[in-house]
Amino acid sequence: FCCKFQVHPGELDSDPYGEMGICASASEDGAEKAPEREIYKLFLVGAGESGKSTLCKQMELMYGKGYSNADLKALITSIRANLVLYMQRILEYNDETLEDEELYNEKKLAIAEDLVESKAAVDSLEPALDGFFEMTPETASHISKLWMDPGIRNTANLVQMDDSAEYFLDRVEECARSDFVPSVDDIVRNRMRTAGISRTRFEIGDSEFEMIDVGGQRSERKKWGVGFKDATSILFVVGLSSYDQVLLEDGKTNRMVEAFSLWEEVTKEPLLADKSIILFLNKRDLYQKKIQVVPITTCPVFSNYSGDGEYKESINFVSNTFIDAAKKTGIKRQYYSHATCAIDQRNVLRVFTAVKDTIISLVLKDAGLLGL
Repeated sequence: FCCKFQVHPGELDSDPYGEMGICASASEDGAEKAPEREIYKLFLVGAGESGKSTLCKQMELMYGKGYSNADLKALITSIRANLVLYMQRILEYNDETLEDEELYNEKKLAIAEDLVESKAAVDSLEPALDGFFEMTPETASHISKLWMDPGIRNTANLVQMDDSAEYFLDRVEECARSDFVPSVDDIVRNRMRTAGISRTRFEIGDSEFEMIDVGGQRSERKKWGVGFKDATSILFVVGLSSYDQVLLEDGKTNRMVEAFSLWEEVTKEPLLADKSIILFLNKRDLYQKKIQVVPITTCPVFSNYSGDGEYKESINFVSNTFIDAAKKTGIKRQYYSHATCAIDQRNVLRVFTAVKDTIISLVLKDAGLLGL
């Protein structure tokens, strides 16, 4: 595929696009303008860490205006800050586990003695005034040395972090270089918590869409009502691989239990009675690996699962569990389900093409322009 931007390292200090905004022009002959096209508004709903923002990034990369140099500079700052946070979290957990000598030795969490200086250097880092950590070559070297240590790697396996933590830690020194420019993968994989309401507008063929993303954390959900009324369709995103993880907000609630409870609330919401709801079972790549070692019955929502754990069969079970619960609301609507991998652009393209056709068909049907 072709990336929507091409930036050379030396150009990051100047933005050739300037400040981008929406502009309109009147025709010179005073002729009446054609009526504006309908914009299909897609409201993204789901618990935190489900991958909603990643889907928005993919739409921006594939169909939107892409990312300006200012966007890329902000992304670099975020990537570098996250790298510090990842390693600090690993070191913190390693220190906490020292109290359980049996577990510490069983999991082989001991850190090499010659890394004492690197550990102290990373532990002592404090965020700058803007709230982000600065990444110097020296800091990157310390993190890289620690990341290569077997004890650190074993500790990381026990810590709940962003799905892409390993991806970035493997490349920490590259990300710290002065000439570093984020790749498409970097843009898609970097984690930035959504606060407030984010809108991504794009065109596919003759159709115009606006994807509305509101943070999935509990503190952000009070803002969801803003988008319900005008939404054409609801895209509910579930992190498939979250069935054995807990919420960052409270450190104890199972993420899938939270997602399922949220799904029940959304599907019975009166404001959405006339909206189509499309279920995105996201992070299928991580799920496929995890079910080989962690059964989905680990999650209370799937405790009655009796299958053999095969990938496609178990995903069908998950999909049916959600949709069967929605049908109990008594609201008559069709539900659609797709297994997705938001970091895989080809998969997102294929799935969203199907979603686009579904949404437009439903709109035409509601308008009486398409037969049942």
